[in-house]
Amino acid sequence: MTTEDVLDLSNTVLRCEPCKFYNLTQSQCLRNKISGLFLVHFNTRSLVKNLNKITDWLNSSSIFPDVIAISETKLYGDKHTMVNIKGYSFIHKNSLTNAGGAGLYIKSELMFRERPDLNLNDDDVEDLWVELFSPFKGSIIVGTIYFHPNNSVNEFSRNLENTIIKLNNQRQTFHILGDFYINLLSDSRLTHAYLNSLTTLGVHCLINKPPRFMHNCTPSLLDHIYTNDNLHYLYPVLFPLDISDHLPSFY
Repeated sequence: MTTEDVLDLSNTVLRCEPCKFYNLTQSQCLRNKISGLFLVHFNTRSLVKNLNKITDWLNSSSIFPDVIAISETKLYGDKHTMVNIKGYSFIHKNSLTNAGGAGLYIKSELMFRERPDLNLNDDDVEDLWVELFSPFKGSIIVGTIYFHPNNSVNEFSRNLENTIIKLNNQRQTFHILGDFYINLLSDSRLTHAYLNSLTTLGVHCLINKPPRFMHNCTPSLLDHIYTNDNLHYLYPVLFPLDISDHLPSFY
């Protein structure tokens, strides 16, 4: 990308509530306020192992998101045939290692197409991108990412920036969810540079509270939600669900 290719959208204004921790009842009430696309992200640490917990939550809460993003699917061989959810289409990308993997559940009534042209093309990343159509005005891009730990943040950041620049130049509204394994609570120069590069591109991070808690460990913010959606009022929420050591999030 050349300098001329980059749109400076750092002054983009987002209409958004501060991120909050909600229980099930509060989450059910909040659902009625969401007027745009309704998305949720789960880090499952094995989708086969924890699928029942997700479907139990869907059925008990009567909250059925338009898109469910999954990181750390750990699907191998034909295991993807074991993780269907009624009322949803499922696409996935397996990891080349014993960890990772990404998946998207998309409501069956939504028309979509996969967008492999947006892939980060990084061996340390599993990512999926779809373009959703009606009933929304125009189309909306949804991506999910799993970035494997202990790899180059600079290289990952450059690849993500290139995809976002492409989306900006196409005037696309987008939502990106996943486990980025970059701790946004860290006060490091690397983290600040990463966030500043996204802000310049008009990208807003909706989660600013720690979704990850481990015994005797400092809480961390590894699960991110990014968007440039300034058409809808957004309500980012973290909620308790015993799936992994990462709290699920939705908005």
